[in-house]
Amino acid sequence: MFVEYLTRGVKAGLVAGAVFGVLLALVANPIVGFADELGHEHGEHGHEDGSHGHEETTAAHDDAGLSVNRGVSVLSGVLWGVLLGAVGFGVAFYFLEPIVPGTGAVRSYVFAAAGFLTASGAPWLVLPPAPPGTAHALDVQTRMILYGVMMAAGAAAAIAGMVLYDRLRGDRGRAVAVAVGLLPVGALPVLAAAVPADRTTVALPSELAAGLVGLVVFGQALMWLVLATVHARLHGAEAGDTAAPTDSRSGHAVGGD
Repeated sequence: MFVEYLTRGVKAGLVAGAVFGVLLALVANPIVGFADELGHEHGEHGHEDGSHGHEETTAAHDDAGLSVNRGVSVLSGVLWGVLLGAVGFGVAFYFLEPIVPGTGAVRSYVFAAAGFLTASGAPWLVLPPAPPGTAHALDVQTRMILYGVMMAAGAAAAIAGMVLYDRLRGDRGRAVAVAVGLLPVGALPVLAAAVPADRTTVALPSELAAGLVGLVVFGQALMWLVLATVHARLHGAEAGDTAAPTDSRSGHAVGGD
């Protein structure tokens, strides 16, 4: 049964990763390239006496490099999607399915929200996404440690919230269960305020920097949305899409909404 969960997760990750990779290749990389050119253009005035043959050779190299860059972007997106699908909707969902709130496809989206919180949302409270060329006050090793700590905190908050919801829903009702279940998530900003702050200096214009950050957030949100959509379809098709949430390992109804 575990293999079935893992297979569904990998399939969902393949689709989500391909979508994410195309976004990187066609949207993100050109914008990042433009940002790099903007940062260097002031030092590149003059020197316009090159031959036409040199210009044509440079253009050919640029085209080839662009094709390779796009291919690498798609491949990296696919690999990232497969990793999230396998670890998230494969392994983690296998063990946590009985306490995931919701019914039917809703449970895939709830779990995707928990995944986004774990992999991105919680760490971003301490280390927000930054555009290329950003100078950081904290060194790379410290930032990696903080990112890992906040990922663990995000996972713990998501799981604790689902456990609280599952235990309180029957006795206290859905509204109370939701409110109490969100308390661990609400504690994450408090934790983030207690860790060292990473002061950054952004060299790009504020509008371009904000656009790049927004694109990062959109890309990760899109990844989890597609993961949830594909997983819900696969899970529903293989489980018969029953009205009541079921634990596919046993076929018995579980917590639900």
